[in-house]
Amino acid sequence: MTEGDRGRELFVLAAGSANVTRAERRVATLGPGDIVGEMAVVIDTPRNAPATATSALRILAVADRDFPRPMRDVPPSL
Repeated sequence: MTEGDRGRELFVLAAGSANVTRAERRVATLGPGDIVGEMAVVIDTPRNAPATATSALRILAVADRDFPRPMRDVPPSL
């Protein structure tokens, strides 16, 4: 994922690992069971950090159109 891209899906890591960075510093290491990209889908904003695979990944992609509608309709102030 690239910072600033329109997030049309979130990803659940089934196998492998990835790093999330901000200002070229690692802020999170993700592994099996972790979710990445959810904020861009939930609040419909551009991606706010890049994520880079650090090994081969197996992922489940959930498209924004498949994300539960009630979650997307909750005002961000709640």
